[in-house]
Amino acid sequence: MTVWVGPAVSAGDMGRVGGAGRHTGAMDAAARTRAAERALERADPAQRALPVLFTAGALSRAVGRDVSVTRIRYKPGASVVVGFVSDGGDGSGSASGSGSVEHGWLAGYHDDAKVDKVLRDAEAVGAEARRIAPGIVVGTAAADRTIATPFARLRDAHPELVASARVIRHNPMRRLVFRGMDAGQQVAVKVTPRSHRPELCAVELLEFLGAWGVPVLPLRRMRGVRTAVASEWWGDGDLAGAAGAAGAASTVSAAAFAAGEALAALHVLGGVDDPLVQRVRTGDAARHARLRTSPARAAGAIGAIVPDLGDRAARLARVLRPRLEAARSRCQPTLLHGDFSPDQVLVGAGQTRLIDFDAVTWDAPERDLGSFAAVALMLGRPELTESLVDGYRAAGRSVDDAALRAWTAFGLLGRAVEPFREYEPQWVAGITRIVAAAEAEVAR
Repeated sequence: MTVWVGPAVSAGDMGRVGGAGRHTGAMDAAARTRAAERALERADPAQRALPVLFTAGALSRAVGRDVSVTRIRYKPGASVVVGFVSDGGDGSGSASGSGSVEHGWLAGYHDDAKVDKVLRDAEAVGAEARRIAPGIVVGTAAADRTIATPFARLRDAHPELVASARVIRHNPMRRLVFRGMDAGQQVAVKVTPRSHRPELCAVELLEFLGAWGVPVLPLRRMRGVRTAVASEWWGDGDLAGAAGAAGAASTVSAAAFAAGEALAALHVLGGVDDPLVQRVRTGDAARHARLRTSPARAAGAIGAIVPDLGDRAARLARVLRPRLEAARSRCQPTLLHGDFSPDQVLVGAGQTRLIDFDAVTWDAPERDLGSFAAVALMLGRPELTESLVDGYRAAGRSVDDAALRAWTAFGLLGRAVEPFREYEPQWVAGITRIVAAAEAEVAR
């Protein structure tokens, strides 16, 4: 996701990174990013993968071909994991490296013994991985340390499907999503780690939601692989992509309105007397809801990556915490998507489908709305939220505007490190803009 924060950024912030003096601002932003990268290297000298990531051309030389970073996950003092794709393609390609566009990953560990384990696991399933330096390993998506075994089982049980696979998304050590042919039908398949034990079975959940009229894509289990599920390949793309493409604004607005209606249909189900709803309400997802929505935790993640922003993020967290608590006290908690955003809404043939319910939880309804609003602001498309809320209200649901502002600010704070995770060229400026947008939401 390319981060561009629109109207919520102050004129002063825009003056520092664009507008008048744009050339100087761009140079300053690049210099700030280079300085931040050097600071991270100095702060974590045992992590030898950081210079490989931050030195121009070093990652491509290490891998042996030109590559672009797609995802970074960094745990200071422990590890760094980098997803990448070979240059010259559209990002779709094979997991094994046999296609013209290859998805792969690099991992750096303080303990080189972890590299030995990665190499043994990859060899056991016939996937490609190699040590390129002490503590650093690189491999294809099929050799992903946590996904290699379930992907190999999927390959053995469904060889034609895997042979036709074109990777859509690979978040190393988290998930692999690909498109392929299964029994003559195009399907989307998601493979998650062998240790992945979601509290609520996604197949069962989507059957329940569909039965109650929520527009979703049913999932089915893949034979022989407990952590792989498939759905039909549906639609023309997601709402985030539609909003960024050239096209009729009215079509995008109608899709966002329909997404609001769909979200309302989901939230109504919090009042249904059903064992599945009760499992969400009383299970680990609900118990951990407050931990995952801790402003202090989000601020800490920002300060760990850009210490200069640590104080601003911490002040924002201190203001947000009582506002979120007050918002929760005024609402009737309900069944939530848990990670709602424009890219969780598929669009096609005048219809919408909600997807990716991995984070389903129990909390304030404005949490889902604010999550969507935060991403819409990052996309520079705040009007998407207006249409979403209009659809939500048209379906009979009320919205607490103060709560929506608080949850939007938290959504921005929690996603502020995305420019680093997606390794934007000027990621420090990107993080700064998102923090400024969150501050503006709080000041409204």
